[in-house]
Amino acid sequence: CQREDVQMKVAHHPSVFWFHGAGAKGPANLSQIPASHGPNFKALFHACREEGIYLAPSGFEVSFISWAHTEEILARSLEKFEKAIHRSKKDFV
Repeated sequence: CQREDVQMKVAHHPSVFWFHGAGAKGPANLSQIPASHGPNFKALFHACREEGIYLAPSGFEVSFISWAHTEEILARSLEKFEKAIHRSKKDFV
């Protein structure tokens, strides 16, 4: 997420997505996930929840977008997600 200078990427495959550190590519297995991922995701999860965005509760789970998510909902969610990133002040390194 470059807008807030947070070192994070989103891995996705069609509608499934997962946040990870901004390294060259996402981890291929559990052992490649840095120890800091859990606590960093926890801060982001709670900040998102306060904005009304509900993610999977663990940083080791994926989230998804469904057909129920309209362009309008996604646009509002992005605004709220950016606020949550700013409030959580965490980098996914």
